[in-house]
Amino acid sequence: MGMGWCEERFTDYRTKQSTKSWLNVWELIELVGVTYFSKDIDRQILSMCINEVFSELILNILKQVGRDVRQEMEEQMAQKSSELEQYLQRVRELEDMYHRLEDALEDERQAKQDEEAMRKLQARLLEEEAAKRAELEQIYLKQQRELSQTEAEKEELIAEQLAKERELQAASQQLDRLEKERQGALEQYQVHQDL
Repeated sequence: MGMGWCEERFTDYRTKQSTKSWLNVWELIELVGVTYFSKDIDRQILSMCINEVFSELILNILKQVGRDVRQEMEEQMAQKSSELEQYLQRVRELEDMYHRLEDALEDERQAKQDEEAMRKLQARLLEEEAAKRAELEQIYLKQQRELSQTEAEKEELIAEQLAKERELQAASQQLDRLEKERQGALEQYQVHQDL
C-alpha cells in the first residue's frame, strides 16, 4: 500500500500555528505519525521512514559532536601547548636562577677560602713576629748581661788599678821616708866623724 500526505490539512494546521515559523524534527515526526495529515499510510513504511530520519539525525548529531570534539581537542591541545610553553619558560627561569645561585655559592665559597687563607697567613705572620720578638728580646737581654758584666769587670779593673796606685804611692812614700832616714843617718855619721 502506498503512502500519501494531505497537504491541505497540513497547510490549515500551519496557518493555525502561525505563531511558530518552523517545526523541529520531533514535531514533524509526530505529525507524520498522525493519520489526520496522512492518507493511505503503511505503518511499516512509516516506521522505516521514521527510523531513517532518526538514523540521519543521529549521524548528523555524531558528526556535529565529532566537530565539537575535534575543536575541543584542538583548543585543549592549544591550551596544553601554551601551558607547556609557560612551564618550559618557568623551567628555564628556574634553571637560570639555579645557575645564578650556584655562581653566588661558588663566589661565597671562594671568598671563604680566601678569608681562611688570609687568616692562616696572618696567624703565621703573627707567630713569626712573636718568635722574632722573643729572639730580639733574648739578644737584648744577652747584650744587657754582657754590658753589665763588662761594667763590672771595668769597675773591678779600676778598683785594682786604684789599689795598685795606692800601693805604689805607699811604697814611694816609704822609699822617700827610708831615703830621708838614710840621708839623716849619713849626715849624723859624718858629723860624728868630723868631731
